[in-house]
Amino acid sequence: MQAQDSTGPYLGLWARLRDFDRAELTAAVTDRRVVVATLQRVTMRMVTVEDHRWVKPSLRPLFERTKRVPLIRELDHDLVLAEARGRFPARVPQLRDLAAPGTSPGHFTGYIQSNLPLVRTPPAGTWGVGGSPVQELVEVGEPDVDELVRRYLAAFGPATVRDAQVWSGLTRLREVFARLDLEALGDGYFDLPAAPRPNAETPAPVRFLPRYDDLLIGYADRSRFGDVVIGRPTILVDGVVAGTWRWTADDVEVSLRHVPMGGRGRAQPPTRLARSRLRPRARAGSGEQR
Repeated sequence: MQAQDSTGPYLGLWARLRDFDRAELTAAVTDRRVVVATLQRVTMRMVTVEDHRWVKPSLRPLFERTKRVPLIRELDHDLVLAEARGRFPARVPQLRDLAAPGTSPGHFTGYIQSNLPLVRTPPAGTWGVGGSPVQELVEVGEPDVDELVRRYLAAFGPATVRDAQVWSGLTRLREVFARLDLEALGDGYFDLPAAPRPNAETPAPVRFLPRYDDLLIGYADRSRFGDVVIGRPTILVDGVVAGTWRWTADDVEVSLRHVPMGGRGRAQPPTRLARSRLRPRARAGSGEQR
């Protein structure tokens, strides 16, 4: 799950699962059964401990690119990363003496978090906990790019090679698609064999999605969702972007700007129902982390 702010995994799972219990996810983070780490596209993700062991090394070609940004490229990477490794557990800003003067803090953070197997220590990663977290080193195993592509298609297929590359940040995935047992659907789209694909007329429930959600940004071609808004909490009606929402004190404010298939009046009842389910989380505090 996207974890670029502390509410993202909670809201993403709430939008997908019946009877989602926020306390269960918090307990999983606290018990270190799931972790938050820099993964796809050099962004923060929440994954299980078991998946982190193979996903992190699978993204090594992506992480190598963080060594080529301005000023970072001039570092002795072996020396700097070895020194950084010896300082953890720590907060990344405490290591900035290892960077050249003038280095972008964002570039340096991405470089360190990408090239070392770091995870955030609890309570970081739980609802409402922001700031610069303490991070610690963990063990990782062998890469499995084939499994990464299979997982992507299981969650977001049908999709193209380019879609998978945009989602992961990796390149040269065409050869991975070619060697996997996939179903070719035409026009460059692939899916897992016998994957469920509901009829186009199947109603899609209203979804209140967090600011960053791979359902919208995990594709090269996002036109299937209409006019996608990146970086703002989004509402889907019949599977198409219909507006945005935001926390307002102890309530949720909805801004509908486009309602597909049937007009605004048709969309209001299911939107109100979804909003009523989200409202208790607003009263508990939005806990946004930037």
